[in-house]
Amino acid sequence: MDRVKKGVEKVTKEDVMRVAKKYLRSDKVQILVVGKKEDFDKPLTALGEVNVIDIKIPPLKPKKKTRN
Repeated sequence: MDRVKKGVEKVTKEDVMRVAKKYLRSDKVQILVVGKKEDFDKPLTALGEVNVIDIKIPPLKPKKKTRN
């Protein structure tokens, strides 16, 4: 496991960009961003077309107490 960790730690930003440019087709990439738009330092439109999907998650209901 240490060998894998050391290998990952050696990967540079330039390595990632080189491989991404070689294998990723920008016309086929889809990006999923989760969070509040105001929490990001740049507008999400910098990534391309934005489709907002609002997912409301209802609060959890407390479990009913059962007798043992």
